Amino acid sequence: GVDAGGGLSLPAGRFEVFSGQVGGLSVRVVNDSYNSNPGSASAALATLSQLAAGGRRIAVLGDMLELGDEAGDRHFELGAKAADGGVAVVLALGDFADRVASGALSAGAKVGFACADIDDLWERLLENCQKDNWVLVKGSRGMKMERLVARIERCAGPGQERGTAA
Repeated sequence: GVDAGGGLSLPAGRFEVFSGQVGGLSVRVVNDSYNSNPGSASAALATLSQLAAGGRRIAVLGDMLELGDEAGDRHFELGAKAADGGVAVVLALGDFADRVASGALSAGAKVGFACADIDDLWERLLENCQKDNWVLVKGSRGMKMERLVARIERCAGPGQERGTAA
């Protein structure tokens, strides 16, 4: 788990912020890949907006599962909410990725992609990432968004220890 301060430990993938590298570019990553629903996704986007404080933002959004008949609309709204909140690039994965991307583009995102699989998602991230971007990774457990997080090389940042690999 991640120490959230005050002795509280969060499971891996629950709002973990770290410095990393995407294609050799330094980025700040918000790994909130543990789970997702409309409420938690909105909260994550709002917090990203505060953390990034004017910086360029990328939202990597996996499907929110178990939404039933409202799923298409909720995913469109999520993409729109990301763009409304100043996210420049929205990369989506899952059965509703096209709805997320459409919502983002309709609300003014510069880039909105529905990615075919985790490899396509990584390639789109490499293409669209710029130095010092903030990257939010969010999705339901079943989407296994941690597969993307695992590809981002971790770096020592302020207040972080660099892991020692033998």
